[in-house]
Amino acid sequence: MRLHLVFFILTLTFLSSCEEPNPNAEFEKKIFQYIDVNGMGMLEDLKIQDIEKVNDTTFKATHTFTNPLFNKEMRITRNYFFSEDGSSVNNYEEISTEMKSKGEWIKSNF
Repeated sequence: MRLHLVFFILTLTFLSSCEEPNPNAEFEKKIFQYIDVNGMGMLEDLKIQDIEKVNDTTFKATHTFTNPLFNKEMRITRNYFFSEDGSSVNNYEEISTEMKSKGEWIKSNF
């Protein structure tokens, strides 16, 4: 019984130590909020798919959502520019916009 308890504790310790903290979590949250607010809360299934730090005030992020006007899945990649203190998104630069058509991502001119 005692051996099982030791094994259980070691397993829990190992599993909890395997989780890596997301260093971009706060920026990801702010980008999500920025998109959600600009979409007036109407973007369905909004998800940040990827986020990468470009420099101290710029993050490249890709997000997907279902466009309620077209009922189509969209994927947008942008550079988001933050204030010096990282408290808010000041602006963004569009990198690519794609729409899913017959299961494939197709470049869009929106």
